[in-house]
Amino acid sequence: MSWNNRALMRNKVLWLFIVSSLLFATLAFSQVLPEVADHSNGTIVGSIEWAINQLPASGGTINIPKGTYNIMADEIDVNKSNVNLVCQSNNTFFTVSEGFSGYAMILINGADNFSITGASLNGENETTNQFYGICYNSELTIGKSKFTVRDCDIRNMTLDGILTNNRGHQIIEDNYIAWCSRGVHLSSNCNRAKVTNNAIEHCLGEGVFFCAVIKSADISHNTLRDNQYGIGGISNNWDGENRDRDVIVSSNHFIRNYRYGLGIDYGPVSCIVSNNIFSAVDWIDGGWDAYFGDWRWPINSSRRDIVIGTPGKLPVSDLIISNNRIGNNPINQIVGNHGVINGIRMTNSSGVIISNNWIGGGAQRSAYDGSVHGIELVDDCEDIEISGGFIQNWLNTGVMIRDNAGNKRNVIRFVKFRGVPWQTTMGTAQQKKAIEIEGPNVTDTKIQFCDFVNQSSMDIDDQGIGTVIVP
Repeated sequence: MSWNNRALMRNKVLWLFIVSSLLFATLAFSQVLPEVADHSNGTIVGSIEWAINQLPASGGTINIPKGTYNIMADEIDVNKSNVNLVCQSNNTFFTVSEGFSGYAMILINGADNFSITGASLNGENETTNQFYGICYNSELTIGKSKFTVRDCDIRNMTLDGILTNNRGHQIIEDNYIAWCSRGVHLSSNCNRAKVTNNAIEHCLGEGVFFCAVIKSADISHNTLRDNQYGIGGISNNWDGENRDRDVIVSSNHFIRNYRYGLGIDYGPVSCIVSNNIFSAVDWIDGGWDAYFGDWRWPINSSRRDIVIGTPGKLPVSDLIISNNRIGNNPINQIVGNHGVINGIRMTNSSGVIISNNWIGGGAQRSAYDGSVHGIELVDDCEDIEISGGFIQNWLNTGVMIRDNAGNKRNVIRFVKFRGVPWQTTMGTAQQKKAIEIEGPNVTDTKIQFCDFVNQSSMDIDDQGIGTVIVP
């Protein structure tokens, strides 16, 4: 045999050894869940936990057949690391019995590197006990563990659909989450969370909630519809060090989230909000058309697309809001006092850039004495830059700066203000003022190179001190 032939034979033997080793590893580290004769008797919990225990110490994959499995009393407890539960593309259904007393339908506590795909979890049969859909508590140090929930249907949890308290990498994508207390809860110290391509609807609280010390989160390409809050709690922390940071909120669609679409609470945040759409507000007979069970959202509350800052807390800073489509909210009929409706409402903020957004109104009023503004700077807003983009069709003003001594050194430049008339059930409405500086406590505002068309009252109502206007 020639030297070349011997070398070729050795290579073939080596490749056969590698392929057979991989095949053996796949077979050795994968378990198929045994058939359960009676899916309604709770045996499913024991079967999954039995299969987990059969995996080697290094973990592995458990394939769960399609079917409906009822969890009667306690949660499915995953207590081994590196476990992957593979369900059959939303043909594997998990339900709970009335009286279910588990902490969560699936609890991963003290184990690391967990994933689940293709499961449907429904907690509708138990409404008294408080429980999560999937709860993950990792013990590994920062950056080590990985938690993945993909292609799952999670609904009707009395607490959060997904709660993760993991210092590693979170991947929550391509899921449908609805009718929970909160949709996704990123608890303390979550790092590198990626929440993307999910539909999150009808939650009593936030669609996505930030707890504290959330770092390098990417919240993108989600649809957040008919929740009380779309995304909330960003930078909601107790001091400047333990804060959320390096957060990206991008390319999401916020639809009819009642109190606000996006909330950034307080403290420096290092956050970019870009390329999102906030749309579709419809009041029906004085009530809100999104509801949780038989409970409708109250009609005497405020409604804003973006809310920034909290009085008396650390000011919001290091924030960029750019290239979003905000508003265009056709409120066809308002009955009663609904408070203030804004595209962006800001308080206690410094060094925030709002650039190149389309901020459109379209509201009217009936028995309504509140105000409607595209952007409202309420108090303690300084060094805010509003630049570029369009602001149009707000009932009162495009930009309102309230009479507060903390509102100073703000800049409005290169913005196109449009007051195009629109028809309502009560006649024609039109934006009254492009910019209003409400009183003498506001100082050193700069208005530069803006374009004003068709305001029904005036372009600029300046009651401030030291205002500089450059046409």
